[in-house]
Amino acid sequence: MIHVKLQDSAGKMLSETVYWVPKKLSDLDWGKTNPFITPANQYSNMQDLAAMPKAQIAVRERTVQEANGETLMHVELRNGGATPALLVHARAVRKGTDIEIAPVYWDDNYVSLMPGESQTLTARFKATDAGPGAQLKVEGWNLK
Repeated sequence: MIHVKLQDSAGKMLSETVYWVPKKLSDLDWGKTNPFITPANQYSNMQDLAAMPKAQIAVRERTVQEANGETLMHVELRNGGATPALLVHARAVRKGTDIEIAPVYWDDNYVSLMPGESQTLTARFKATDAGPGAQLKVEGWNLK
């Protein structure tokens, strides 16, 4: 796994990406490359990704009702374990259901957390769109 972070000269995060590097890369058929695709004779074996250990993250949520009728849901995600937590996805749903609140505007989502890392995500939505209220659901590729 390769974890790349791009920061400006003041240390502000500009971009962050996680790459999974398989044991054997794809065998590409460069002779059949066209402007849209390079076909593969054989694709990479990504089975190790499916077999990676489960990660456990701590989640803290704080919801704030604003005077303009909007709701802010702040979600702190913390990986205190030894395993990376990949593609962690936060969802704001109507309380007691699996129905996502829409529209909802997240400042980030589908984040990966390396051991010891934490990140706070913020969702913004109209309180009236939440119906009986909002509830947080967090999922991820390899979360327990």
